[in-house]
Amino acid sequence: MLLDMPEVNSLLDELRKEFEATDLSRLYQAYLDRFNSVTEWKFSSGDYYAPIPYESERMGFSPDAPVKKKYKSVDEARWQGKYSAGFVDGLHVITVLPSQRTVKALHATLYDEVGSVLEVRTVAFKWIGKPEKMQSQVRSVGRVISRPDNTRLHVGVGIGGAFAVSLYQYSDEGRPIRARAMSKGYPGEAAWEYRYTPDGQLHEITTGGPVPLWKRKRG
Repeated sequence: MLLDMPEVNSLLDELRKEFEATDLSRLYQAYLDRFNSVTEWKFSSGDYYAPIPYESERMGFSPDAPVKKKYKSVDEARWQGKYSAGFVDGLHVITVLPSQRTVKALHATLYDEVGSVLEVRTVAFKWIGKPEKMQSQVRSVGRVISRPDNTRLHVGVGIGGAFAVSLYQYSDEGRPIRARAMSKGYPGEAAWEYRYTPDGQLHEITTGGPVPLWKRKRG
């Protein structure tokens, strides 16, 4: 079980403390600093650049994909339902999530990568443009650790005591092979495997049963 791993429990305790200790008074400025540091924006139909691979497929949706269209601004992209991933010298540092134009709010995920560790924070802001009303919130904090045995450990905590843990096994070529995960509110652990075509394309995601979670359409 993932919760039997001492490393996991230590990380959960550490992340819970970090979550509670976040200085909300400086959060929006931290977001702006990160946003303004971006040197290249890439747009996609889903959270294509997130560190968890093939998550849309696993949930039964169409694959996320980059969007070739160049938007005038991140606001234009997010108002049209697109994800905006920001890069600094090729390093992914932020993703701004889609939102409605009529709603004065935004959600974003901030990434900080140091060596084999990726720090992840999802933040939200309401009443953008109205300083007297604006509210800042940290929705989750997490950590992705790349380990020497070709595994990546994802641990995150969020609002209301929520938490999630997953462990991904990768091939020597860098493709995810199998994973297991658990989260608050769900009994036991889920497990699945990734299967590929001879040329390396994802063919299906399966739990070992007769019906796969996702399968590539023919043609």
